[in-house]
Amino acid sequence: MKRNHLEKAASKALAILLILAMCFSSLGMTAAGEATDDEATETPLAGESDTITIAAFAELAEDADVRSVPLGTVIEELKLPEELDAMDSAGDALTVTGVTWVSEPEYDGGRSAIYAFTAVLPEGYEPDADVEPPQIAVTVEPSIENPSIENPSI
Repeated sequence: MKRNHLEKAASKALAILLILAMCFSSLGMTAAGEATDDEATETPLAGESDTITIAAFAELAEDADVRSVPLGTVIEELKLPEELDAMDSAGDALTVTGVTWVSEPEYDGGRSAIYAFTAVLPEGYEPDADVEPPQIAVTVEPSIENPSIENPSI
């Protein structure tokens, strides 16, 4: 019982430290969260050989990581984020732009299923070895007009 309590406390302390690190590293940011002119938080330019290592991703907005959509929803209607807030290996906050998503299984809005979308970082970025890119679970709900999908025994 005490060990579980200690593990929870340590987990909370680590989360607070990460938040503080991200806050202190973003002091040069404007109120809107955009980088000031002298900061390099944009996608690296083509031809640059430096790869930015992502040490942590900020959590997605509330309820953004789990979604339910009706049958027939096309992938563009999912409005998956094209930008992700992150922290590089130096502890600096940045926004990764040009993010794309792949799903497993391959997304088919005409088929009721749960799809796991994983962020794909643009060229010039890579997650640290122990960092997993953000994921979004999308459930395509069965059609009300077709109850046999919801209940195969009918």
